[in-house]
Amino acid sequence: MRLPPLISCFAVLALLADAAFAQAVKLPPIFRDHMVLQRDVSVPVWGQADAGAEVTVRFAGQSKAATADAQGRWEVRLDPISASNEPREMKVGNSVLQDVLVGEVWLCSGQSNMRWIVGRVDKFPGVEGADEEITKPERPELRLFSDDGEEVWQQRGWQRASGERVARFSATAYFFGQMLHRELGVPVGVINVSRGGTSVQAWTRRDFAMRNPFTRHYVELEEKSRDVIRKYNEAQRAARLARQAGRKSAPQPAALDPEIEIARLFHVANLYDAHIEPLAPFAIRGVVWYQGESNASRLKTAQAYGSMLRDLIEGWRDRWGQPDMPWLVMQLPCWDGATSAPWPWVRQGQWETSRRVPNVSLATTCDVSDTSNLHPAQKREAGERLARLALAKTYGQSVVAHGPTPTGFRREGERLVLSFDSGGADITVKGDRWNDIEIAGEDGIYHSAQATLMGNAATISSAAVKTPRAVRYGWSPVFQPTLFNAAGLPAAPFALWMDNTGSIRPGILTGAAPSETKNRSKP
Repeated sequence: MRLPPLISCFAVLALLADAAFAQAVKLPPIFRDHMVLQRDVSVPVWGQADAGAEVTVRFAGQSKAATADAQGRWEVRLDPISASNEPREMKVGNSVLQDVLVGEVWLCSGQSNMRWIVGRVDKFPGVEGADEEITKPERPELRLFSDDGEEVWQQRGWQRASGERVARFSATAYFFGQMLHRELGVPVGVINVSRGGTSVQAWTRRDFAMRNPFTRHYVELEEKSRDVIRKYNEAQRAARLARQAGRKSAPQPAALDPEIEIARLFHVANLYDAHIEPLAPFAIRGVVWYQGESNASRLKTAQAYGSMLRDLIEGWRDRWGQPDMPWLVMQLPCWDGATSAPWPWVRQGQWETSRRVPNVSLATTCDVSDTSNLHPAQKREAGERLARLALAKTYGQSVVAHGPTPTGFRREGERLVLSFDSGGADITVKGDRWNDIEIAGEDGIYHSAQATLMGNAATISSAAVKTPRAVRYGWSPVFQPTLFNAAGLPAAPFALWMDNTGSIRPGILTGAAPSETKNRSKP
């Protein structure tokens, strides 16, 4: 039966109106088919629409509506939902997201060691065990999300873990998520947002970064030096073009003042603004952080790393409204490279942060690092050690999650007695002795020391130090870890010292030359 012309016209207009509405409701890229929603928490869903438009979100029997504000932003919050591996639809206005699960969601971020993918793709050589992982059957309850800027991921958004999707995904994040999925038995979503060669301050919220005097100094110096920096950048570009044109005598720009050179490269918040802010406040359980190499190339930035890492954590926690959000930090591996000399300072900043900031945990892989490779292929160990921390600290499972961790020391004459949290397994030494342990006296000069283990404590001494006030372990870009627990987990490099009141503090004894790493005598 043919509809009357007027009714037919109204029907067409209604269809066009529905289509226009569907187009007008825009969701951030994190809301896509195959996504995982965080279980047992209020789940925000947001996006853009025409100002004043009402948007309804329907999922898991819930229906929540919001009205877009004058800028077109709207947001609803779904009530907490239990874990479910049932693929369900989420309806947002007239749009439909398919195959949505509910489980555990973690955000993984950092620089190239986090971004390093599983398989042999483009410039990436693949990691240990890559072929085994890529050929596994699809795991529909393990979901992977990437916003990769170099298109290694190829298709932005959520994907089920299988074949080529695994090959092109962050290896550390993949092994982390795989272990959580295996041990928790619920769907797991892993979000990878990482970029090679990036600094901690670039990922930090600007308002939190600028509270740090160190960061503020270089931001202000860059502003004052813009003309000098601009001319230097132009001269560099001209020299590069001349070389490309085959002119061997291309003039090189004069070197910048070292302070201005740091300021020139000291970008703050640009990666946070571009890649993290658009994700917030997508419901997540916690963050996995693997970064520090770019801050370890200069002594000043390496020494300030701990304070900048704490700015990063506080800013993200504030933005998500989760003051106790779990953070899992991967300590820098062992690497013998041209710029690795300040690495112990970054490792110390990571270790100190895990001691000073609640609900921050540290994993280390110095025992399995390829010291000749800035990007070690042992990413399974990295991901699974981080997952152990999550299982123990976040999910309350009875898992040995870390190696021996010093809790303090006391002085007994010419010796230090260092106490440990063993991590739940007996402390052991690999080899004949605990190596790479040093102590210092009032002069702040560190000397090789001998250590004797006694249960969860160690007595440490050196003939060169009569009144010890400080101890450190693994204070070198490359060392051979010897202190472990019976679960095979190594102690992370650390440094502690005693102040004039007798309180034990993390860090290097004041008075020591910042670059002092040499042993002055044998024990």
